[in-house]
Amino acid sequence: MKVILEMLYEEKTIEIRGFGTFYTKERKPRPARNPRTGEICPLDKRRVALFRFSPEVRQHIHEMPELQEAIAAEASKFLESEARISQAQTA
Repeated sequence: MKVILEMLYEEKTIEIRGFGTFYTKERKPRPARNPRTGEICPLDKRRVALFRFSPEVRQHIHEMPELQEAIAAEASKFLESEARISQAQTA
C-alpha cells in the first residue's frame, strides 16, 4: 500500500493487470458549501486519487447474483416512483 501511495504522490499510474488501475487527476477549483453553516468556501485546484476496475473485474461484478437482485429491486422502485409522478402530473 505504501508503494502505491508513493507512486500516486509522484503522479504515476499503477496498473495491476486483470484488476484495475490507480491514477491521479487534477480537479479544477470550485466553490463548495460548508454543510453545517451553509457558508460558501472556495476549493483550490487539487489532485485526487482514483481507481478504475479492469473490464474483467467489472464483468465479474455485474454477473454477481446478489448485485443483479439489488439492481432489479432498485429499478422497480424507480419505475414505481416515476409512475406515481406521472399520475400526479396528469391529475
